Amino acid sequence: MAPSSLTLSVTLRMLCDVPVLMLCCWFPGVIRTAVADLDRETQDRYEVVIRATDMAGQLGGLSGSTTVTIVVTDVNDNPPRFPQSKS
Repeated sequence: MAPSSLTLSVTLRMLCDVPVLMLCCWFPGVIRTAVADLDRETQDRYEVVIRATDMAGQLGGLSGSTTVTIVVTDVNDNPPRFPQSKS
C-alpha cells in the first residue's frame, strides 16, 4: 500500500517563543533569523524546541520533538580602544 500525501507531509513548528528566530517550513531544517543581525554580546545562544508532526496533526499521526541549540559566533564589529597614556 502506497503512503498517502498526508503521511509524507511533515509539519515543523517551534514550541517556544523566540522573537528573533523563525522556522522556514518551506525548506525543512532551516532556522532563519527574523532580524538582520544577532549580537553575541547581548545573547550568545538560543535554545529552541522544534516539533515535527506528520498527517497534518491529525489523529493517528506521529510526532516528535527535539531541542535545538543555536550558538551565535562573534564578529569583530567593535574597533579596539586604547586609553591614552599620560606622559
